[in-house]
Amino acid sequence: MTIKQNNFILFWSSSLDGITGQAIVSKRVFDKINSNNWIKLTYPSGVRFIYVYAINIVRLYYFVFAGKIKTAYIVPSRSLFGFIRDIPVLLISLFGVRTILHIHGDGLNELFQKKYIGYLASFLYTRSEIIIPCKHLAVFPIRPKNIFIVENYSTIPKHYNPKSFYSDEVKILWSSNVMATKGVNILVDGLLCASKYKINFKLTIMGKPLADSLMNQLEIDSYSDYLKKETWINYLGAISPNKVPNIMREHDIVALLSINECQPMVIIEAMCCGLKLIVSDVPGIRNTIGDYPAYFVKRNKDSVSKAFLHACRDLPVDESFRRDAIKRFSSSRFDNQMKEILYLNQ
Repeated sequence: MTIKQNNFILFWSSSLDGITGQAIVSKRVFDKINSNNWIKLTYPSGVRFIYVYAINIVRLYYFVFAGKIKTAYIVPSRSLFGFIRDIPVLLISLFGVRTILHIHGDGLNELFQKKYIGYLASFLYTRSEIIIPCKHLAVFPIRPKNIFIVENYSTIPKHYNPKSFYSDEVKILWSSNVMATKGVNILVDGLLCASKYKINFKLTIMGKPLADSLMNQLEIDSYSDYLKKETWINYLGAISPNKVPNIMREHDIVALLSINECQPMVIIEAMCCGLKLIVSDVPGIRNTIGDYPAYFVKRNKDSVSKAFLHACRDLPVDESFRRDAIKRFSSSRFDNQMKEILYLNQ
């Protein structure tokens, strides 16, 4: 069944008020890609979720059967619960609506492999087009209609004036959620181990403590309380994304020691600032960094400590790498690619 359609684009996503990379990118898509044509349906977390979600489903199918939606831009979840929540919007592909799914992380293949629900997920995803930020994610056991690779972007101005390396105090920045799977505890242990080198340094931590497979919420909250008491750590907590560039430019090194990543915004911003990087060697980070110089480490304190020592002794990152990063992660490039995809065949 194909329904007569107009030139409106459905925008389906969780709330855009968050400070995660997914929320930041999704908000830019909505704000910059001709938002006059959007029919926006977003849903919050917490107690209001069921009420808002139910209303959105009713509105969704009203717009579909009224023929108002030609294309749907969907930011889906990769979890089992999230997929079940997204089923109603994914089903609109059966009514001739072009569905475009913007994937912001890995874990989809695990969904496809689940018994029973995996068959439905595979069926719906093969009827859709997929946008991913990094080529290492383009390995699916299914065949979607299209796969587009659109790298994320930087908000660092083109004519940004990099900081002069170094002051008397080396400043390291952590700008990600405070999670064990991200490696914040490994970074702290590595820097404490490096204190024997008699280097004067300060660590700034920006991010919200979140539970994961390695630490529950009580454990990570307790660890965060410990970090806040350390005099050599400036614990800022969750920071608005528009404040991050100005804070980042005051630092020398950015660290991220994740078990896995998609295409971390913090690494992109650090490259566009010309900062040194201490990072774990996982596909999402390595593909993001490309030819940019970085200190790849194992997830243990000794490896981090040695990398930190080298970062302090080595020369600053050559300006040419920063200029290349600015060009590669241009926000205008991102906007143009998204427009081309959303308005394809129109």
